[in-house]
Amino acid sequence: MEVLSNSGRTSIIYTISDTLVWKTVRRSPLNEKFTAENEHAALVEQQLLHRLGTHPSIIQYHGRREISGKQGLLFTKANLGDLQSYLDNHNSTISDTTGVAVGVLLADFGGSRCLELSLDGHLLPDFPFSHPQVVDDTSPVLDLFSLGVLMYIIMTGHFPFHTGASPRNEEFWTYQEYVEQKYLNDEFPDLEGIMFGDVIEGCCRERRFRTADEVVEAMKAEMEDVFMNGYSEVRAG
Repeated sequence: MEVLSNSGRTSIIYTISDTLVWKTVRRSPLNEKFTAENEHAALVEQQLLHRLGTHPSIIQYHGRREISGKQGLLFTKANLGDLQSYLDNHNSTISDTTGVAVGVLLADFGGSRCLELSLDGHLLPDFPFSHPQVVDDTSPVLDLFSLGVLMYIIMTGHFPFHTGASPRNEEFWTYQEYVEQKYLNDEFPDLEGIMFGDVIEGCCRERRFRTADEVVEAMKAEMEDVFMNGYSEVRAG
């Protein structure tokens, strides 16, 4: 069993076969509160995955499994790895890839809320997916801000205010402080020439969307314009 990902805030992911990975809670013997928060997030994720069931856009979940005395969640292994590692390794955006069909699947629901099940992971996203002035975690505004940032990363191949591979380890903490200050100054990267730039702006700067459905409809409208008029004309117009 080998470590596949050790960069997550709440968990460590191991490869246990060619097709399966095992996700277990990140623990700290010196910080009981940190460990308790992560264990709670794992329980929330398990219940949400049961509620969501099998879906073509969600990584396949296979239940809990105990390995070496530790509990964890079992998933189908994504054949191209996590999104950011894929972009880093290929030095490209999803739209730049050629000859490879890239499907993006949703994963990691530990910090989520579900009113129907009275669940709350009580975890806000790290920067750059969070904003210091968007503090109401019961509102969809923060989720839509995070979605806009994710779209930016997918379309540009890098984190906001950062070039090259995604920041990791000590660099990541320095980067978070840097981005937080940028956001406090009401700054966001230039979106000129970026596909879905208007949608990203609506999520991250204007915050004009109130639901994910509104974001999807705006993306569909831009794709239709691109199909009819060409990308350069849409951005110019």
